[in-house]
Amino acid sequence: MLNGLGKSVEEAATGLVNEVKASRVVTLEFRVTDAHQQGVFLPELLVGGTVTAGESAQSREESDAFEAGAHEVPVYMGNGYYRVRWQTRAAWANTTRTLTLSFEAVGHSFAKADGTALQARFRFHR
Repeated sequence: MLNGLGKSVEEAATGLVNEVKASRVVTLEFRVTDAHQQGVFLPELLVGGTVTAGESAQSREESDAFEAGAHEVPVYMGNGYYRVRWQTRAAWANTTRTLTLSFEAVGHSFAKADGTALQARFRFHR
């Protein structure tokens, strides 16, 4: 089970939009637990996802992959907590975008307790 994006990033479900300078690195923290809320260590964990343009984006149809070169392999911090750094793009200045994360590990499937994806909205400025 997935739990949150850490203290510094608001999830899309809250209705809040994260304000970020374009081209900055955003730190995403999350926790993976079992059915008993015990932290899980998964050495083969892969983090992927998509970034889609929001209403104010100049090119609304644009969709960018959460590219392997644009983030780090997740760092395990203990007790099921992981951290990954996401490199944003300078070209995203003055746009709003939604990040949807996906997680994979052999023999495991992931979702939040309510079954939804882990998402966050970002408004990028210069």
